[in-house]
Amino acid sequence: MEDQEVKNVIAVTKLISLCVLISFLSMINSGCAAVFERMDRTAYKVKNIQEKIFRSIREPGEKIIVSPEKTSENYSCPPGRTTFILEQAETIPGTVSPGNEINHRIRYAMCPYARSGVLRGEIIRAVSHNGIRLFRDVTDYGFKPGTWTVDAFIQVPDDAESGLYTLELILNYNQKTIKRTNEFVVKR
Repeated sequence: MEDQEVKNVIAVTKLISLCVLISFLSMINSGCAAVFERMDRTAYKVKNIQEKIFRSIREPGEKIIVSPEKTSENYSCPPGRTTFILEQAETIPGTVSPGNEINHRIRYAMCPYARSGVLRGEIIRAVSHNGIRLFRDVTDYGFKPGTWTVDAFIQVPDDAESGLYTLELILNYNQKTIKRTNEFVVKR
């Protein structure tokens, strides 16, 4: 994340934490069973708000997070060999209404064989519900040296059924494949 984005996320997280603390302290007076039930609901709402804030400050496309030199240092990349690591794959929000978007973010680190090398490959995203594939997107992509995020936004159709959906990520490069899945819920 860029410095300003990190500062914004930290500030929002602190504000949300303060709100949760105030809510928790006020709930203590109303009995233990009710406290835990309210804590669950409050935590769910806070997580949902936090995901919406994260989603709102992200833009489609790629963004460098760590320089190639620092990435190479962080992963002790051996010279003369390409190192590729998928650090993260996430889908937010965890619950979405039909007609809204989900944000799918990957974060990868790459140390190239050659100093300025780009690793050619593809990013495949597929969404399924009840075992039926509903969406598939294939993007030819050049994985660049350093640590990067790549954000994509996927529209949930207005007529989407409520339930659990799976987003499958497939990264293909140099005759290698990395797969990850994330789940999200569509709620009418």
